[in-house]
Amino acid sequence: LIEQNGIFYGINMTTKNPVFADRKSLTSPHGMIVGHTGGGKSFLLKLTGISQTLLSCDDDMTCIDPQNELYSLCMTHGGQFLDFTPKSDIHINPMEIPQDIIKSRDKAATEHFVAGVTDWLNSFCAAVMRGINYTQEYHSFMGRAARTVYERCFAGRKVKQPTLKDIRKELIRMEKTSDHQADKDILHRIVNSLEDYTDGAYDMFAYPSNCDINNRFVVFGLKSVPEDLWEPVMITIMFFLTNRMEYNQKIQRATRLVIDETQLVTSRPGSA
Repeated sequence: LIEQNGIFYGINMTTKNPVFADRKSLTSPHGMIVGHTGGGKSFLLKLTGISQTLLSCDDDMTCIDPQNELYSLCMTHGGQFLDFTPKSDIHINPMEIPQDIIKSRDKAATEHFVAGVTDWLNSFCAAVMRGINYTQEYHSFMGRAARTVYERCFAGRKVKQPTLKDIRKELIRMEKTSDHQADKDILHRIVNSLEDYTDGAYDMFAYPSNCDINNRFVVFGLKSVPEDLWEPVMITIMFFLTNRMEYNQKIQRATRLVIDETQLVTSRPGSA
């Protein structure tokens, strides 16, 4: 198998011929590397799916790395490695308004973006509020808080980027001004559940982004993610990937997603 513009994937062990394939030319360009522990899967992945791709084209490369094995490779290629260890000083703001929306102030695009962030907020809160049935009432209050926060952001001449802290502050305000005890109780449960994620050890999503998530090579390092943080972290990563892929589709850029140690990622229901 030798395709024009293909990259080297290895040797066909039956024919001893080299395999050069262009997965972008395939109807379904997905692939999987399977082998025993220590068989060289990650090494092959680094040489073929990642390094050759970065050097031979302009495609975006995003990697989910449960064992932090891709750190050195990421640094070699000038990528952005995101270590999700609590208090690792890495901050990603999922609520950050894209520059094209800030410049255009297009109403439809803004509403679409806010709706997407609201979906992430609801999924994030449902994950962190363990043992609580996240009903439609929670959804409604979160949607109201998100709309209010973004309306404030766009109200001034200069757009101020909102964060998860702003959402929690708005929920606290809604709780204090509510006239119904049942509503106060619902809001109070959300506020309490978000405290660790805005002012505690898991505040990685509560501040303005301090890393370049627009780098064409981004690796999510998940080795030190605690079990109780796995679900909200993966929900946020998937939200980031969705936005990145939608943007890349608009500008006709390919996005390559690599998942190392897939068995670890699929062992949790939220990321399977």
